[in-house]
Amino acid sequence: MTLLNLFLILCLEIASSFDTIKLNPTNQYLRRILELKENEYTSNSCLAYGIWSKYNPLSKINQIGKFGLFDNHCYHLHNSIDQESKYLNLIYYDCLDSLSKKITKTLLFINNQNEQNRFEIMINPFDYENTWFYLQIVAWPLQDIFKLIIMKGNEIQFESIKYMKYPFKDKIQILSFGGYFMVHNSKIHDLERGQIFSYFPGPIFLQDLLITSLPLDFSFITSANKIYNSIQNCFCSQNVRYLIGDMDFKNQDIKTFISDNINCDSFILAGWIKVKEIVNPSQQLTYQLFKVSPNLLDPIFQNHNLSPFQLFYHIGTEKNEIEITTYNYTFPDVSIDFSNNSFLIQKKFLIQNKINLWHYLKIELQKKQINVKILFYEEKNTFNYDANFEVYQFQNCQFKVQYGNCLQTKNNYLNIQLRNLEFYNCFKKLSQLICHYSCLECDGPSNQDCLSCSIESQRIYLPEYKVCICPFNSIDNQNQCQTFKQSNLRLINEQDPDINQNCKYGYFEIDGDCIKCPSIIKESFIGCFECLNKPKSWFQYPTCQKAYVIKPNITIEEASVSFIQIQYYYDGIQINSIHNTHSQFSELNLPNINGIFKEFQLASIQFLKFCQQKIFAEADQFICYECLLQNCQICLLTLINFECKRCLSYYKLIDGQCILQTKINQKAELICLPPLYYSFENQCKICEIKNCIYCFEYSLNDLDLCSLVKVTEFSLRLLQKVKIGCALCEENYIFDFTLGICLKQIPEIEYCQRSFINLQSQEQCVSSIYDDFSISPEISNCYKYIEYCNICTLNIEKQIKCVVCQDNFIIENNQCYQNEEFNIEKYQIQNQTNKIQSFILQFVPQMKQSVYKMFLNPQNAIQQICDPECIQCNQTGSYCRLCPLNYYKKYIITEKSKKCFLCHPLCEVCETRSNEDIKLNFPNFIVTEENEIYTMKCIKPYKDPQIYYDHYSKIARYCFNQDCQDKFIFDFL
Repeated sequence: MTLLNLFLILCLEIASSFDTIKLNPTNQYLRRILELKENEYTSNSCLAYGIWSKYNPLSKINQIGKFGLFDNHCYHLHNSIDQESKYLNLIYYDCLDSLSKKITKTLLFINNQNEQNRFEIMINPFDYENTWFYLQIVAWPLQDIFKLIIMKGNEIQFESIKYMKYPFKDKIQILSFGGYFMVHNSKIHDLERGQIFSYFPGPIFLQDLLITSLPLDFSFITSANKIYNSIQNCFCSQNVRYLIGDMDFKNQDIKTFISDNINCDSFILAGWIKVKEIVNPSQQLTYQLFKVSPNLLDPIFQNHNLSPFQLFYHIGTEKNEIEITTYNYTFPDVSIDFSNNSFLIQKKFLIQNKINLWHYLKIELQKKQINVKILFYEEKNTFNYDANFEVYQFQNCQFKVQYGNCLQTKNNYLNIQLRNLEFYNCFKKLSQLICHYSCLECDGPSNQDCLSCSIESQRIYLPEYKVCICPFNSIDNQNQCQTFKQSNLRLINEQDPDINQNCKYGYFEIDGDCIKCPSIIKESFIGCFECLNKPKSWFQYPTCQKAYVIKPNITIEEASVSFIQIQYYYDGIQINSIHNTHSQFSELNLPNINGIFKEFQLASIQFLKFCQQKIFAEADQFICYECLLQNCQICLLTLINFECKRCLSYYKLIDGQCILQTKINQKAELICLPPLYYSFENQCKICEIKNCIYCFEYSLNDLDLCSLVKVTEFSLRLLQKVKIGCALCEENYIFDFTLGICLKQIPEIEYCQRSFINLQSQEQCVSSIYDDFSISPEISNCYKYIEYCNICTLNIEKQIKCVVCQDNFIIENNQCYQNEEFNIEKYQIQNQTNKIQSFILQFVPQMKQSVYKMFLNPQNAIQQICDPECIQCNQTGSYCRLCPLNYYKKYIITEKSKKCFLCHPLCEVCETRSNEDIKLNFPNFIVTEENEIYTMKCIKPYKDPQIYYDHYSKIARYCFNQDCQDKFIFDFL
């Protein structure tokens, strides 16, 4: 081995012996003591150390000391002072001058010969941020050689050799790395006392101080490159939590997501957005939904000139726009004056489509390219809004994402839905599949926004609900409809000789035979439930009274209908109803020849009309069949039900029911539409109060007596001091009862949009801009109570009624319907009635006390809250009025409960099975929260030829063979 090879090996070993220390980013400050002892050195004794630094002003490097980024534009990296005198011998720093757009790296020192030395290099402003720079200091004291190297990455920017022993004047030095520095005593002439150097905003690596024997031609650059190769690349650590999730934003709702880790040179923000509602739109509404910014405390860092992404909606009467912003630094200084938005990039999109469509947002920063994509979906039509920018942005940031009402606007804002919102701090190739896994094409993020299903998935498309569901014979296992074969089950095709001989659904047992029940079984109606429910024992007491009327949005209690009891007997051939209905079943003696003959006569005659037989003589029972509706004199038989045509005396037919008329003043029979109003004299009078829409009369002595509510005849006789007031003034007017006129002024009560001034000169709010009944009985944003309803009110019957629907919707039966034909007169009556309900609850003392009090006092507010899955709670909060549809998008009818109970997937109507029933009939079944739906007692299955309903055990199941005695074998793989 040659001497040259030995020398190279020795040099490499020495190079590898340099210790490299990363300064702690939370306390980036380190000191070393250097004592210069020339009497202990040899001719090759070498003093060496180096500093790697990378400028990242928005990084998480903590400020050291009281001087930060905004106190000075020169950043301290290294200094050396005399241990005893504390005089500065050496300083190394970077300076940024935003006015001249210059960046300099400077090394100042006084050497052992008392000479002032200054080394300075200029740096390209676009090659400074996030770039590693290296300063190498080397000295061979006994040979009077000093060497200085400055590198950018692995490129040499400056190299110089000077003849001196050290870059220090004094013998014992305190070397400081990082932190801030203030000049107190200095032997360097170019510095002034009190001069400040801020802490360096970026990572620092120290090639630690080493005094050893090295040849003059030792390659310090090789050593530096070795360190650079280990630190040059930023290895991005992906956040564990990247899915921000789903949120609904109302009012001033705002949330913040903070990235766990820093980025390198990339980030991605993506998700679905829908403008659910525009609240109080004005001439111009501006709503900021997103702001991405550094997670740093100083407010200056939150300036939008340092935000890589912001999104605004500008909603106007003539046009809608979306504005996005990002930034591009022209000089890498974060402490400059941003009053002229020197970094800000703005882009506005004129939205050509409806603003309330689902749209997919994706922002992707990769290196120096930021791409923004907004894609609106309307069925199979898409509307693209794209923007691409070449930018210089600060790297190695820990970002935070603010989303919601970022501007905290109170009067005019948007209600927003966000779905599948994601933030990636590292670059990631996102899948092009932005639809739900069950959809092939979509116009939104959920499984209910599908436009089509893939053929391979074998899913069924329901266009009404825009879902792709699996058929009954499979289960939905993420991205596939899994059949029993895919579950490693094998169906055994063998006939069971002991097959169950129970009667089919719709039949009952008697004397070993199956006889058809006298039941009507249709899609929306089940008659004579007693027979269907008890096929084994119904023959013992064969009566029919209970039926179920199946329709959407009702509970099983509401679906259950009781008719007048019908009695039956079995004549050995068929089941017959007993026509002599006014005889008790226990008293009827059918074996008697007269009883049998009378039944024969009644059964033999032609079809008659239905009426109440009790109003006729017993001998005239052949006139009509008995009407089964209470208090109905004549009724009709439809395909599914009885309907009353005429009521008995003193009863009135209202909504299909016979209601007893009372002696209370029935003013509802007289309808007065504005400008007419209803008076105490039961007359329609003209409203003469200027700017008043709806007048009324009231007693000054007793405000409970007013023409807006029912008043007894006795109270009417005692009326005194009758006055005329206004329950509803024109817009921007309020009624002052002390003056008796509608005044042109707006409410002074906060969050109130309509009010009146009572007889005590106090302003009372009757309509609020928020969905808060504690402000007024009439509120805005009523979607959680009535779908598509903008304004709703409490009424005197303690019900919530819609007053104003969304645009292009009208009110019909307290629901908002789109583009439907409707009765304009009925609509006007209903709308005017609803509009004054809030006023009545505030003005009439008795109504305010008995109806509105619970909403005024938070302690009396609704305490019972329905399950989160509940779409609409009933108005007292005692049970869920409207639950979601099931997986197959079918209505579920079950018991009243605050929780949304699910039926078996094949069952439409069900009720809870008692624990005793479960233990008796299914002793081996262990009930859990996941399988609880299979314990429900099925009342009515869905209509499908493959669904078998066992009305003995009240269970529905899917059949894979003809006799429905399915048996499977599970194959272990």
